[in-house]
Amino acid sequence: MAIAMVFTSCEPRSQKAAEYNDSIISHQIEISDAFDALDTTFNEYVPKDMDYAHLMLRSKIETGQRVLDTLGTFKDDPLLLDAAHELFQFYEDISNAEYVEMINIMKIPDSLYTQEDQERASEVETRIISRFTGAQKKFTDAQVEFGEKYNVLFEESEE
Repeated sequence: MAIAMVFTSCEPRSQKAAEYNDSIISHQIEISDAFDALDTTFNEYVPKDMDYAHLMLRSKIETGQRVLDTLGTFKDDPLLLDAAHELFQFYEDISNAEYVEMINIMKIPDSLYTQEDQERASEVETRIISRFTGAQKKFTDAQVEFGEKYNVLFEESEE
């Protein structure tokens, strides 16, 4: 669901910036994997699996947020940390809004599921994709700026 940008560095002074980014990205990847696991349960239509996957997602988000709270800024520069806080807050918001709505729709028994429910599910899915795209772009832009500021090259990897 997300695109993670992992920094690589050839210069020793840039290595710490790359490691700082990677410490954030490792939690971003865990959260992304949890979103993917929840999305998979929608295809399987097993309500208890949806609830469990949603609980695991929320746990990964909370853990990531706690890590950010203890991480601190890089060289007193809040650029990347602020962007990560904003991204992880987005994860919390969307998991508690659109994903809860999607779970509720997906739990409707087949005998009661209507065309309106299908349309609503499609609208929620579109909203999720749109919001993810915007939030990820904002974070990636901050990563690029951080990389330029601290002379760190980066590689994109699909997650």
